[in-house]
Order: sequence, then C-alpha cells, then structure tokens
Amino acid sequence: MKYQKIPVEVEAKFLADGVMTPKSVFAGSQKFPIERVMYRGKHHPMEVSCLAPIKFVIIVSGQMKQLYFEPSTMEWFTIKEIPD
Repeated sequence: MKYQKIPVEVEAKFLADGVMTPKSVFAGSQKFPIERVMYRGKHHPMEVSCLAPIKFVIIVSGQMKQLYFEPSTMEWFTIKEIPD
C-alpha cells in the first residue's frame, strides 16, 4: 500500500496559553466544521515523511478523521491511501 500526504486548509483557534484547536477543514470551496477533537498529541505517521507533527483525531460530519499539523513547516495535512 502507498500513502500520500495531502495538504489541507484549516481554521484554528489559538488560546492565550498557546493551545491550538482546529475548528474547520476546507476541501476545495467547501468548509467542514470540526464537531469535536477526540485526541491531540505528538505522533509521527510512518506512512509519510514529516517532522514531529501534532496529530488530531477529529469528528467531521459524524466521521472520525486524522489531521496533522507540522510545526516546522506550519502546514496542516492528512494522509490518503493511494492504489498501487
């Protein structure tokens, strides 16, 4: 199986104590509100190349998704499986 790192646009809220919480994800011209953040922590996905990302497990449209923020590049991404 092959995987691809997919850049995504994210709207996030930053609190005074530095905590960052994603609020919405954009796909094309559509905005998808994040209903809930289930998990936030450092996690390196072995499927793609990245440097010390923060993993968010989120609920969007009733479905659990994984979202990553890479502080060194200031980029948000998700991972997609691509057929061989």
